[in-house]
Amino acid sequence: MFDVVEIQRRRANLASALEQVKETANDISQTQLNFSTERTQFFEKLAIGSGAAVAAIVSYLGAHARGLSPSWMMHAALALLTVTMVSALYRNFRYPNYVLAVKDLNCIYAKVYEQECKKECFEAEPNAISMQTGERINAKKWISEANANERKIEEVIHEKERRQGRLRREFTCAEDVCLVALSFAVIALACLAMRNF
Repeated sequence: MFDVVEIQRRRANLASALEQVKETANDISQTQLNFSTERTQFFEKLAIGSGAAVAAIVSYLGAHARGLSPSWMMHAALALLTVTMVSALYRNFRYPNYVLAVKDLNCIYAKVYEQECKKECFEAEPNAISMQTGERINAKKWISEANANERKIEEVIHEKERRQGRLRREFTCAEDVCLVALSFAVIALACLAMRNF
């Protein structure tokens, strides 16, 4: 049998876990808004700038019958700018899903911690009373159900961790492709300009 101090300590842990779940849920929406906005704007600018460069090049080539030398460099630059636009758009399309996956996993971790604290409280005070209904809680039954659900929760966490990792690889790969393609396109255009003007 636990003493009153131990029961109070476990209740304090439970209260802390409940507060953490609430803070995590609030943090999901705020982080989603801030994070997505800042990073997405950067890649939007790259996509818009690449589109403007493609439009300017096409307009220039249409107005000047004389071709630029070497012509393959112009073709490569146009292709690289197109790859930059597509990868930036894809990255911005997938990135918010990654942010939500991270926050969803953090929320699950907080809920798991809350369940652990509840279990400790019920072990310390087997005659606990529900704050919602005012009725006595069957602590042994609740603990056995919680233990039975732990394996399912671990599987859910594992699946969500795998999804988070896959989404991270997707958007970071798109970022890398975007930045590399843009770098080579700018180099090709600079070389072409130095050679022809």
